[in-house]
Amino acid sequence: DLVRRVDQKAAFGLTTPLLTTASGGKMGKTAQGAVWLNAEQLSPYDYWQFWRNAEDSDVGRFMRLFTDMPLDEIAGAARAVGERADRDRKAALIGDLAERAAGAHGTAIGLDATLTALAQQRVGVLFVKDGYWAPGVRCTSCDFVGLDRPRCPVCDTPIEIVDDVVEAAIERAVLQGADVEFCRGAELDVFGGIAAIERY
Repeated sequence: DLVRRVDQKAAFGLTTPLLTTASGGKMGKTAQGAVWLNAEQLSPYDYWQFWRNAEDSDVGRFMRLFTDMPLDEIAGAARAVGERADRDRKAALIGDLAERAAGAHGTAIGLDATLTALAQQRVGVLFVKDGYWAPGVRCTSCDFVGLDRPRCPVCDTPIEIVDDVVEAAIERAVLQGADVEFCRGAELDVFGGIAAIERY
């Protein structure tokens, strides 16, 4: 309105939404958050560090906003970052599992111990090697899953044989609100292909 009154000319403005990170922080609103293209305002190293330290979940969005890369290349790069983050998270969880197993604290190692922990609703995170399966039994009355036995240890009723007790264990873990992590590599071989971190 000022330009129209003073210069009697039309003026146009451009507004954009405030950019935020995945964690909700505002970009460019503080001295630490400001990103300058001018090397006198921000060194090339600090500029590189800003983008290097971006949260993994922001990478694809920032690349779409701030680069001219083709969208299919951006999608591939964002997918690779997500897969790396997933591998790092799983490695940390398996490291925690190994530390707990060494101290025999808060873990269920192997199929029988894991099924027992599931029956007692103690599983917080269930780890399953991709493709791992084993025959077992399932109670048709209380839905207990376990290894070979003639009667259910929970409700003492006859039980049926199932081809894959691991699939039943995964279903039970999900119903109990546990996280389920599928591992493709050999990291679970030492644990018998299945293990769990207990809630308590």
